[in-house]
Amino acid sequence: SPVAARAWQLMAADFAANVSTRPLVVPVLLLALLAMMLWFGYADMGDEADFFFNQVWMVGLVYQWALFPLFSLAPVLLTPPRTDVSRRSGLRAEVAALGGTALVSGALALATAAVFLLLEAVLPPLPWRGEALAFRPGAAHGIWLVPLVTPFVWLAVALRPRPQNSLANAAIMFPYFAGHILLTAMPYAQSTPLVLAASLAAFVVAFLLRRRWWLRADLGL
Repeated sequence: SPVAARAWQLMAADFAANVSTRPLVVPVLLLALLAMMLWFGYADMGDEADFFFNQVWMVGLVYQWALFPLFSLAPVLLTPPRTDVSRRSGLRAEVAALGGTALVSGALALATAAVFLLLEAVLPPLPWRGEALAFRPGAAHGIWLVPLVTPFVWLAVALRPRPQNSLANAAIMFPYFAGHILLTAMPYAQSTPLVLAASLAAFVVAFLLRRRWWLRADLGL
């Protein structure tokens, strides 16, 4: 269908923009990610560490890497639409591409959680200041927080529909940090509904704005 074809085109362009063809880039990034997991997982910030420099907070930042499919999503969505795609199909393709990207980010977050659990099972405690320092994995909320950031990128596209969208990267990082703070500082029973509501609200506002844009766009269709 035209919707599926356009959605796959958008996701393929996003993938091509994010993944380099140089063979050393991906292995170097994976080694850097593993080093971060080991460092933050073993890090002992001490009992007097403030909120932003405790072990729970720092190890949860590792999940940020799973957001990388979002970094080129905004300019990809703002590329000129195909002439054989209607306004309605174009909007539906955006939603489909957004959902597909969220699934990819969620899968990467799940893979990160699996590696965390594997490292926790095989890594021994390390002696540190006369104590045995155990490896601690990232908090579980990293798994569902990563895909919930996706609607904020679409909201940035809707608020500033230009190829040079300066809001896009801020829409990736700030919601993640805000959600991570909320989910770390509050019990999940209280914080998870708030994060879900914020993500849903961002999606609804972005959908309404993008729908109006597609209806008014001078596409000659």
